[in-house]
Amino acid sequence: MNAYRSVLVVLALLFVVSQAQAQVAVQEIDHANVTVWTSSNAVGGHWDNVADGDPLTYWRSAGTNDQAATVVFNLGEVYSLDHMDIWNGWFPATGRTNDGIKTMTVWFSTDPSGALESYDNPLFVTLQGWNGAWFDQKPIEETIQRVLAMGVQDVVELGGVQAQYVKFVIESTINGTMYAPEYIPSWDGAVALNEVTFFAAVPEPATMSLLALGGLALLRRGRR
Repeated sequence: MNAYRSVLVVLALLFVVSQAQAQVAVQEIDHANVTVWTSSNAVGGHWDNVADGDPLTYWRSAGTNDQAATVVFNLGEVYSLDHMDIWNGWFPATGRTNDGIKTMTVWFSTDPSGALESYDNPLFVTLQGWNGAWFDQKPIEETIQRVLAMGVQDVVELGGVQAQYVKFVIESTINGTMYAPEYIPSWDGAVALNEVTFFAAVPEPATMSLLALGGLALLRRGRR
């Protein structure tokens, strides 16, 4: 009888775990918890703009004074990342869209210090960006409404990679600037990015309850 009960307990726990794995919600990571660092800033385009929740603000590199354009996000804690939404670079004042990122390598780290040597799982990404769209300078209000109506241009799947830090190593821009394998500027050699939003897989409350019940069952079984 004891052996029979043990089998039932094991089967019940396997069922709990399978249900817990199935019930996972994808949630946006709060921008307020994300901090950003970039390799340089141009006037009017600060790194904080990349994760402020506003696709109308932007970061822009310092052009030829920054020949290794990099963006680093600290998400505040380790997440199982599902995907990220990217608004590529454009400028509300001019309608210019061709300074956005074309290709980059994305690196991930779970190290709380964000140490350089801790980054791994490189992911090479090619972005669609504005797909040839060029926005008229005037009237600016109509341009802004057009941009917002178009929405996010690129959704990059991250497949559940574990990370607290996410680093963009930019390799080329839409206007033709190359950063790797060597720096070859085009136009003024700058790169721009407006907004990045990260989404993580988070167990739903019901899932956490199932896991708790499974743990209690194990404890009870152990005491017997």
